[in-house]
Formats: sequence, C-alpha cells, structure tokens
Amino acid sequence: MSKSKHYSVKLTKAHFQVIDKALDIWNKMTLGMVDGALKEMFPRITKKNSDFIVKHFSCLDGLPDSSRCIDRQPIPYFTSQWYICEFMEEELRKITKALEAYERFRMGQVNTALDIYFDYKFLDYNTRENTHRAVRAILFPKLAYNSSYGIGNKEVGDGNLAYEIYKVLDQFLGVTWNGGFFDSALVNFQGPLQVTKEPFPVVLDFKPYKDVPIPKKLHKEIKEFAKKKNWCGMWELIDKNIKKKLYTCEKTEVIIDEMVVRCHKPERKFIKKD
Repeated sequence: MSKSKHYSVKLTKAHFQVIDKALDIWNKMTLGMVDGALKEMFPRITKKNSDFIVKHFSCLDGLPDSSRCIDRQPIPYFTSQWYICEFMEEELRKITKALEAYERFRMGQVNTALDIYFDYKFLDYNTRENTHRAVRAILFPKLAYNSSYGIGNKEVGDGNLAYEIYKVLDQFLGVTWNGGFFDSALVNFQGPLQVTKEPFPVVLDFKPYKDVPIPKKLHKEIKEFAKKKNWCGMWELIDKNIKKKLYTCEKTEVIIDEMVVRCHKPERKFIKKD
C-alpha cells in the first residue's frame, strides 16, 4: 500500500466516539498522563486507587514520548447514520493500535495493552508483570491472574465496540498488505465477531475477493446453463476448463453479468517443490 493513498471508511457516530476516546487515551498514556487515561477508561476510579496505579507506571522507562502521539479528527456533524471519512494507511494503522490497546486493557489483558501502548520496547518482563498485577488488583479484582473477560462481556463496556472496529480495520490492512489475499492461519486476517448492536464499519476500498475471468468461448454455454438453472452442468463446465486458475477460498460464485468466477477470501497458491 502506498502511504500517500487515502482510504474511505464508513463510520457511525458511535464508531467515531470510540475511536476518539481510544486515541485520547493512547496520547495520554504516551505522554505519561496515566491518571487521565485511567479516569477516561474507568470514570468511577477513586483518586486513591488511581494514585496507587500511577506509582507503578512511574517505573516505566521511556516516558513521555510525544513523537508517538496520534492526531485526532473532530467528530463530524451527522446528518444520517453513516459518515464517510478519509484516512491514509499510516493513520489507519495507528487507529488500529489504539483501539486494540484500549480493548485489551478493558478486557483485563493489561500486560498485552502495555506492550502495545509502549511499543514493545520500554518494558522488561518483571516491570510489565508487576504493573499488570497492580492494575488488575485494583480494577479487575474478580479475575484470576491468567484470565480475562471475553469479548462480548458487559464488563468490557465500549471496549467491545473498539474490538469490532479494530478487527475490521486490521483485516483490511492485513489483506491489502498481502496483495489482496487472506491467510486463514493468521489472526489479523480474520474479521470480528458481532458482539454489539452497532453495524460494522465499512472500508469502501476493500474487495475481499478476486475475480477469475471466464473464457469467451464458454459464455454462451454458461448463459444457457444459468437460464435453465442447471448449476451442476455450469460448474462441471467451469471445473473442466478453469479449475486450476481458481483460488483456494472460502466460497466461489459465478457472476453472470460480468462473466467471472468470484473467489471470496482467496488465499495464495503455493507451488509444491519436488
């Protein structure tokens, strides 16, 4: 992907609000304003508990780092359910990181969130785990050390919506980076589970499929099969002539008007070496 290219994303007002919140928390964490970030994530946190947690963050090296701050866009005036916003690739990557960090923190995965917030480089293992334990003892007292709230749990709050947005954007970035191909073995190529009542964001530039042209010599027969609804005959013809050109994918369909076989969520073909 070119860093100068813009991508259009359809977002609802709720999407914008969660993105703005996640970015604000990201910037506060990056600048060492941990008390402000905690207050935004957990509005009911007491000053005593906040001060206790902040003391543990004071031992983190490398704070503050203003170069990692992310510019925030003002929430637009909505005249309908959706608003189309333009983002550059780098902006989408930063937004995705901020959303994932916020979602994981709200789930109780504090150590993972810390790695994302501080770019995996400022925390030695003991420092991260000590901070993880201290935060969880105050904010997540019901959770065992190695457990967290699952996506969809009401305790995660708007972190559930952050998860949905992050997964939609992460999938788009991963597939586009991979030349339009999916990879079922990697988690970032998987889309989100529906855990809120909010519709998923829509990346207008994203085509999660690849089309394989049907040779002209087959067009007449394909149309005849379609007219008679002889789908078995149509697929036998396709398999006989272009099966080797089709991608491994989640599903295929014939688009009669365009005379192509559409392969949804295609994966790369690997040539076996003898």
